[in-house]
Amino acid sequence: MRLPSPFAVLLVAAAAQSKAPQSNAPPFDVAAAWRDVEAAFRAACTKEHVVGASLLVVRGQDEIGFAAFGDADREGHRPVDRDTIFHWASCTKTLTGIAAMQLRDRGRLRLEQPIVELVPELRDVHDPFGPVDAITIRHLLSHSAGFRGATWPWGGDQPWHPHEPTQWSQLVAMMPYTEVEFAPGSKFSYSNPGLVFVGRAIERLTGDDYEVYMEKNVLRPLGMQHSYFDVTPYHLQRFRSHSYAVGKDGAVEDHGPDFDTGITVSNGGLNAPLPDMARYLAFLLGAVPADSDAAHVLARSSLEEMWQPVLPLAQGSKESIGLCFFVGTRDGQCVVGHTGGQRDFVTFFYVHPASGTGALGAFNTSTAGPAMAAVRRACLEGLSLPLAAAAGGTADAVAWGSCRLQWHKSADGVTVVVNVPTGGHVLTFERAVQDVPVVDVELKLETPAANEVVAQARQDLTVDVPAKEFVVLARGERFVCPTLRVRIAIWMRGAQYFVAPAHELAATFALR
Repeated sequence: MRLPSPFAVLLVAAAAQSKAPQSNAPPFDVAAAWRDVEAAFRAACTKEHVVGASLLVVRGQDEIGFAAFGDADREGHRPVDRDTIFHWASCTKTLTGIAAMQLRDRGRLRLEQPIVELVPELRDVHDPFGPVDAITIRHLLSHSAGFRGATWPWGGDQPWHPHEPTQWSQLVAMMPYTEVEFAPGSKFSYSNPGLVFVGRAIERLTGDDYEVYMEKNVLRPLGMQHSYFDVTPYHLQRFRSHSYAVGKDGAVEDHGPDFDTGITVSNGGLNAPLPDMARYLAFLLGAVPADSDAAHVLARSSLEEMWQPVLPLAQGSKESIGLCFFVGTRDGQCVVGHTGGQRDFVTFFYVHPASGTGALGAFNTSTAGPAMAAVRRACLEGLSLPLAAAAGGTADAVAWGSCRLQWHKSADGVTVVVNVPTGGHVLTFERAVQDVPVVDVELKLETPAANEVVAQARQDLTVDVPAKEFVVLARGERFVCPTLRVRIAIWMRGAQYFVAPAHELAATFALR
């Protein structure tokens, strides 16, 4: 058999005419739902004696609602507004994980790579479970490496102590006194030092300070122009929120606007106003133009990989850790996000792909934990879940549940047939990725707006994929390929839902 060059993949999307589902239910009132969420936000802040807070809910790149509460600087009588800059604490970890995945995609590191190859100082750590070389970058990103939870468990009990260690040498000095607490990969246990080690690896690989790398490769392309790490630049100091500790007697202590996260910056050093963080959510939702700088921060498939559950948070838990993101389900739909708490700032964000929505909340007061949890729940239950239901449920209900995938081999290559029983769709080729022994062929299925169903004639798309992507070997009259896996991303309302097994169509073919 003569091998085709380039290797041709024929993609056929067959769409049959169908009628839009009919419903007697009144349309979902987004404005009224937002008013209820905003009222819940203000009530929770008042109940928990929050000094200042801010909330923003988005749908793709569009804002559903913004609310501000209280003061960014109580003594200075400066209220929280749209420009107020909050400290995002551990939400920083998700951006650090994205930076690590960037380097993975560029061939600079491997997720299964021993961290000691990039941070050799870790060889001095005591590991009773085996060689420390067994701890990988994947373990660190999934909080399963076995390291303790606290970044710096020594000191910190005096007002003159630094908030965090400021120099790498301080952590190195304590490594001979550090023990791996459980077998790497055996369970989830939240670890701040793990992400510090990832940040150190980023510096070693790139030659940039962590903050410089992140500015160039994450914040700037995302358009987060008023975001930064640690001490506030002079021109933004007028926007920075103070943080406040509330004592048992109700006394409020002002901790000021700034503090230095030191060498732990990759673990929790991000500061940003909510509109900047909304740009981050738009990127996570895939609601950015395909040719924009933001779209090139990280491949969608790599972001989706970060959202795959790795380990449950606890036995029987419905929430799992992915790679730096927490992943859960509500009503069978994926919810991805993170929370943060440091120096009396309390923050959260989540994205809900089935509705194309996301929410951000930031509070500047030590007592805000219960308020944060209540507000996050109000956003999800009051806006995100109802919006998904109003659109016909999950993406599955609109276009996905009845999809069928077939394939057959010919002398000209491989024919993949995707049968989509509702109309109005366009199937396009994204890329083919070699990950021996699997070749992922990624396609994009664009769908119309909710309840718009349009008859579409059969569409044949022929895509030329370079033969090297398949490592094709000739053997007489036969040819052998690695496994071929076809995955499809659904696009609805400008956002991409390529985030969980429920939202991808996967089939494995051994080409023999």
